[in-house]
Amino acid sequence: MNKKYIFILLIICFLLIGCNNNKDLENVVKKIEDLPKYETITLQHEEQINNTREIYDLLSESNKSKVTNYDKLVNAEQRIINLKEIQIIINLIEEIPSLDKLTINEQELIESINNYYENSNNEVKSQISNYQKLEEAKNQITSLLDIKEKIDKIENKINNLPEIDDITLEYEQYILDISQELSKLSDSDIE
Repeated sequence: MNKKYIFILLIICFLLIGCNNNKDLENVVKKIEDLPKYETITLQHEEQINNTREIYDLLSESNKSKVTNYDKLVNAEQRIINLKEIQIIINLIEEIPSLDKLTINEQELIESINNYYENSNNEVKSQISNYQKLEEAKNQITSLLDIKEKIDKIENKINNLPEIDDITLEYEQYILDISQELSKLSDSDIE
């Protein structure tokens, strides 16, 4: 008799555990279904998405394989990652000085921000509302580097001149060439 009762008790326990597993599975599927559509997800949904991930992770491996809408959860998580990356890039670009204050010293900063942008996926890139500022800063740095190169060449030529007492007429054309190169630079270039 005792064996019969124990057997019946075991069957009841297995049924109850099985029912709870099915309820957990149904709960996860419902939680995922309740997530907002991909394009409407904002950073305010992060907690909801994280909570859904946590309850999904509690499922047994066999029940995880039965979650038919798992892709929606993965896509929602990716959307949150993208939104955070978008915000980071926008904030970094906002930190770039205005073009009139931009110097060659910011070259590394501009290159870093641009690399971050370039390594982002297309969805992130398409959402960068202030990308034009980064593009203008890159162009300005290129211009500043070109000007610096010209100035460095002129300085090098000047430094190659002999001492003032040793300059003769044979240096006349050389000095005129330096003067002509200097005249091509604007006052702001020289500064």
